[in-house]
Amino acid sequence: MNRWQKQFSEHAIHQVIEELQEALGHEPENLELSQFDELVRARLVVEECRNRLSEVDARLLPFPLLDEISNALKSPHILGKAKAFAGGDNNQLQPLNETLTGLIPKINQLPRLDVEEEVSTVILVAEESSKQALDKVLAKAKSAEERLKELTSGLESLAKEKEKIEQSLSTRKQELDSLTAQFQQQFSDAQESRSQKYSDWFNSIDQKAREDSRELMKATEEELQQLIADSTSKHDDIKELYELAAGDSIAGGYSQTATSETTQANIWRWISLGFIGATIAWLLLVVFYFLQPELPIDMDVAEHLTQSAAPDWYRMIINFSITGVLLFGAAFSSQQSTKHRNEAKKARGLALQIKALEPYIYSLDSDKQKELKERLAEKFFFGVENGEPDEGVIHESSFKSITSTIVEILKASK
Repeated sequence: MNRWQKQFSEHAIHQVIEELQEALGHEPENLELSQFDELVRARLVVEECRNRLSEVDARLLPFPLLDEISNALKSPHILGKAKAFAGGDNNQLQPLNETLTGLIPKINQLPRLDVEEEVSTVILVAEESSKQALDKVLAKAKSAEERLKELTSGLESLAKEKEKIEQSLSTRKQELDSLTAQFQQQFSDAQESRSQKYSDWFNSIDQKAREDSRELMKATEEELQQLIADSTSKHDDIKELYELAAGDSIAGGYSQTATSETTQANIWRWISLGFIGATIAWLLLVVFYFLQPELPIDMDVAEHLTQSAAPDWYRMIINFSITGVLLFGAAFSSQQSTKHRNEAKKARGLALQIKALEPYIYSLDSDKQKELKERLAEKFFFGVENGEPDEGVIHESSFKSITSTIVEILKASK
């Protein structure tokens, strides 16, 4: 490449044309038909300038003209308006074309290459390229020859190294075989020794374990026998204590029953006394208030005697009913008091019998104790028998007392 070609290839006009083509290559929206014609014409002028530059001979090119065209293209009137159009201002196309119109004659002044000149140029370029390619091939051939020499020398060195390594491997193999045989012999001897030691150790451990196991079993058996004996003794003691506690609980239960029955007997006795007192008060009220004759002011004595001679059945029935209820309550309360008192006597008697029998029973032999306990169990665990009549039955004496009292009241009311 000569200096004119180098100067031409490094000229700034090529960069300006690329920027113009990039800016005018923008495809705007809502472009009118007249604006579209302006855009096509501007692109055509820039393309023609690029084509001229691609066909020009740098050796015949007037560089001042090229500088003038380059300065005009990168001025704000051309490149500035083209960038404004790329930014979206479609109205910049017409002023841009008007400026390009004045630049077209200068573009046409750029010289074109003739066919012969173009062919000669191609030949020169081909010769120069061939020369450069030949130089490169010769350089690579020389480099390859030198590299081949290096590789040949390296291969010879590697062959010698390989021979040394093979000899070393053979020596190492013999040494390894010898060491392996020696190791196997040592390992066999050591394994046999370890097996013998392990067998002796295992036999000693087994013998010791058997002895310890026998001693442990013997000690455990003796301890278990001692525990069984202690448990049997404690079990007998517990049974004896349980029997004593059972006897005390039975006697205590009967004593508690006797106390409860005594309390109930006292309560029913006071209830009976209350009914008797109420009956006496009611009889006194009947005798001194309801049975006294009353003489009205406007009635003479003869008429009053005539009326009093007739019995007052309504008053008699009321007196009879109230007196009967009070006497029935007194009789029932007396009966309940007697019943609970008898129950208390029986329970207290059983409690005393149990407490008195305990020392006697434990002084006998075990067989006699068992027989006597079986005979007394039914009586003691059956409870306090109730030999009294049913609560709904009234004593004959109570009934006679009630009827006699009612008869006296009837007689007194006549």
